[in-house]
Amino acid sequence: MNINFTQQKNVALGNVIEQLEAHWSVLEAELIEITKDIKRTEEMKVKYGQVCEPLYSHLKELKQKRKTQMRQIQNIMQKFDFDTQKGITLQWWALEMLF
Repeated sequence: MNINFTQQKNVALGNVIEQLEAHWSVLEAELIEITKDIKRTEEMKVKYGQVCEPLYSHLKELKQKRKTQMRQIQNIMQKFDFDTQKGITLQWWALEMLF
């Protein structure tokens, strides 16, 4: 019975890691697109002036939010690596920080 619990726990941890990696991939793709959009908006600011400033500011904020989310995932994964080396499991509150 104890083995079954351990197996379930390992599967659950594997699922958490997969979700974090998938979330990272989505954020990374979004960050690439946001960076491209910022460059295009900078070009539009030169051409059309301050009318593009709200969009530019929004994109810069969005980029910062995505970077922050990625740092959170990185911190969670580093904590997981550190904790597993000591035999401590990943705490479920980590997911609540992101979702």
